[in-house]
Amino acid sequence: MRINLLAMLALTALLASGLAPTPASGQAARESLASVQPSQLVSLLHVIQPLAVDGKDEPPVITSLELAPDGHTMALGGDDHRVRLWDLARNRLLAALDTHTDWVRVARFSPDGQSLVTAGNDRRAIVWPAQRIVTAATHAFTSGAKGEIDWSEEAVELTRHSGAIIDVAFSPDGRFLAICGFENELQIYDFKRRQVVRTLSGPCCDLRRIAFSPDGRYLAAAGRCGMLRMWEVEQDLVADGAKNPPPARDFRVSNRRVRALLFSADNRYVFTAGEDRQVCGFEAATGKKWFEIPAQPAKVFTLAQLDGTTLAAAGSDNRIRIIDIAAGKEIDRLTGHTGSVAALSLAGGTLVSGGYDTTVRVWDIARILQPDTRAQREATTIR
Repeated sequence: MRINLLAMLALTALLASGLAPTPASGQAARESLASVQPSQLVSLLHVIQPLAVDGKDEPPVITSLELAPDGHTMALGGDDHRVRLWDLARNRLLAALDTHTDWVRVARFSPDGQSLVTAGNDRRAIVWPAQRIVTAATHAFTSGAKGEIDWSEEAVELTRHSGAIIDVAFSPDGRFLAICGFENELQIYDFKRRQVVRTLSGPCCDLRRIAFSPDGRYLAAAGRCGMLRMWEVEQDLVADGAKNPPPARDFRVSNRRVRALLFSADNRYVFTAGEDRQVCGFEAATGKKWFEIPAQPAKVFTLAQLDGTTLAAAGSDNRIRIIDIAAGKEIDRLTGHTGSVAALSLAGGTLVSGGYDTTVRVWDIARILQPDTRAQREATTIR
């Protein structure tokens, strides 16, 4: 087993970032990973463990990952300050981006896949020409080039905050980019012009997640205080919009820190999860609670919507739970990670997960999305 130095470093990082797992109780505490039956609907394709950066003893903890819109490229970020672009089809490293000087907390592709924005504890948001780098790196591989390419000249610093940047989010049309972190403000950029068009006050000084609804109508933010703040965002934002910010609505979604936030594909609901160990859904228009999954045995750090009725939730118990929203229950459980699962990303029939065990796991979820599995899902309950 890989413990000793790695375990000590990971535990220290967990405590420092508030992600330290807490002991489960009752049956969940006595249940071992080996006792959980393998998923009948989801298969593990492969496990990726990025190599340690020169001069470091261990591979990086993975706290951010994102699949490009085409599902072929994955961006990884973590505690070694490096951003990696990974070719999923060939299971190989395409490019290592080394401009950040501290923990990389978030990586997001633009909706068209042309750009990648990364940010983290060094308080900077960096824009990369992702598609150009992928194309050049792929050509270098096919031509037999040796050694890593220095991509640092491709980096463009978009902004530098006074505190760590924890999340960024693109509007669905790619026009706007929202940025938040250990401050009580969100900055909204016109991404093409690289200019701030609005600065909005958040519900607290420790903002962890922001999200646009798929139709671009809503923008939501949440964090430490458990309040979710929602704005209606007009598509024709202009540079002087900061003088007349849109009115905000606050919903109490938790009594603890919110760590995961996303909208339903049909724009009607917003899903939240976090340190209260619950996964909840609220009506976006009213804030009325729509559903609630009973408290889990672990804090929830990340969510992904697999289809119109299914969510994936993961966190400090090292597991990924598949939740049928309509049935209001857990229907499957993916195991294998040996550390907290910090990030999930989905593209097509592929789900990727990364975490504090320094690995990324690639899952084939096509079967669970097929209509003929609906009856099987409804008849399944994980206890």
